[in-house]
Amino acid sequence: ASTEADKKLQEYAIETGFREDIYKALLAVSQKRTKQERKRERGKEGKRERGKERREKKENRERE
Repeated sequence: ASTEADKKLQEYAIETGFREDIYKALLAVSQKRTKQERKRERGKEGKRERGKERREKKENRERE
C-alpha cells in the first residue's frame, strides 16, 4: 500500500509540474498575506506612531 501511495503521489507531482495554472495559483496563495497579518502590521505601526507622538509631547513639555 505504501508503494502504491508513493507511486500515486509521484504521478500527481509530475502532473502538477506541467500545470502552469496550478503553479501560479499555489504561488499566489503562498505569497498572499492574510488579513490578520496586515492588521497586525497596521497595529504595530500605529503603536510606534503613538509612542513617537507621546515622546515628542513629553520633550516639548520638558523644554518649556
